[in-house]
Amino acid sequence: MLHLLRKQLGHDAHPLVQFLKYGIAGGLSTATHITTFFLCGWFFLPCLTQEDITVKLLGLTAPALSEARTSPARCSSITPCASS
Repeated sequence: MLHLLRKQLGHDAHPLVQFLKYGIAGGLSTATHITTFFLCGWFFLPCLTQEDITVKLLGLTAPALSEARTSPARCSSITPCASS
């Protein structure tokens, strides 16, 4: 049994088995990427809103974002900000 498992997990496996292994690895990689993206969006760069699918599925509470944090910068080196 162990010999059969090692053979299927090795490089000499049937092409269908190789396809399934790469499909599983790709799925896990995609899930890891999405999870990392949403965790960064929740903790480090607060950009999630209550309408995001992750917030709804996990029952999270997204922080309220002010208009200044969500709108693009209106100042640049070409168009300086007006002093208030």
